[in-house]
Amino acid sequence: MAATTPPLHDRPERLGLGARLTRGLRDYGLLLRRHRVILFVTMATTMMHAMTTKAVDLVLAMLLLIGSVTGAQIGTRISMTLRPEYLRILLAAIVLLVAARMALGLGWRPDEIFTIEVR
Repeated sequence: MAATTPPLHDRPERLGLGARLTRGLRDYGLLLRRHRVILFVTMATTMMHAMTTKAVDLVLAMLLLIGSVTGAQIGTRISMTLRPEYLRILLAAIVLLVAARMALGLGWRPDEIFTIEVR
């Protein structure tokens, strides 16, 4: 029985220049799709906020846009370096922290809800 060699696409060192460019463009296309999704979610969040409060908060829109694009870049880099098991544990920890903060907010009320006092 003859030994089989892996397909050409599994050997990136043997790909020609055209195939490497095509592969890079495909990855770039995936990156652009992610950014479109992020921008859509940011726009939808801003629209829901505008419809709820009957006002458009441009500062909130810019903060959401900057935070979502930056977070996507950082999250992509982290997900490429960490193993999936660690990512699941990290996500579970974040969800538990948010749940604990929400539970704390149900029982604890500050004296002044809309005022921040700096000493």
